Amino acid sequence: MRTPALALAIGLIACGSDEPESLRELDITRMSTTVDFDAAMPDQPQLVASLAYRLDAEACPELDVAADLDGVALTASPGGTGKANGGCHLGFVLDADVGPAGSESTIRFHDASGEASFAVTSLLQSRVLMPSVPQGSVVHAGDGITFPWPVDSDSIEHIEGAFVAGAEETPLEPSFVDRELRVMVPSLAPGPWTLSVGVLAHGSVARCDADAECKATVLGEGVLSMTIE
Repeated sequence: MRTPALALAIGLIACGSDEPESLRELDITRMSTTVDFDAAMPDQPQLVASLAYRLDAEACPELDVAADLDGVALTASPGGTGKANGGCHLGFVLDADVGPAGSESTIRFHDASGEASFAVTSLLQSRVLMPSVPQGSVVHAGDGITFPWPVDSDSIEHIEGAFVAGAEETPLEPSFVDRELRVMVPSLAPGPWTLSVGVLAHGSVARCDADAECKATVLGEGVLSMTIE
């Protein structure tokens, strides 16, 4: 005859726990990164990395999962960790110098149970855009200005831009031809102006270890100060 304590123990073993306790137990749905290349800080890209997993629960478990970029440890981001889109995600940010950009970079999530990683072509190569004319140039309505996109393997999703002079802003939509952004100077009031262009693109994923989606988003920016005559 089973005692109440023995029956309880058997019931617990049979039911088990639905809450994952390690990386290997996660039902990973997505591994991703976003890298923002700010023209004001061309040598300091802002990188965040995220691992999303499926979990039907009110709260996400506390997991001892770490992450690194090309062997350089990433810092856990409390603001990027928690419930999202019907599941959970773990967020990390880059706070350290990773050295010169290579032809490929790997983001790795790991704990004592194993690891999951993905690699992206030219992830850290700068996407700060250099204009075809020098800063401070004198330009005229109808002149063309180009900003070559530096990474051929990227796919471009969205482009935007604007001419700004003080509180006045004239939005524009640059064209993208032969891997470069093209802007034609519009008819504007003579004087000093700043042309800003921004690009949202996706890096080419070279490897994705998990049976999940892997995605790299890169944000590029170009700025040109000029005088319109």
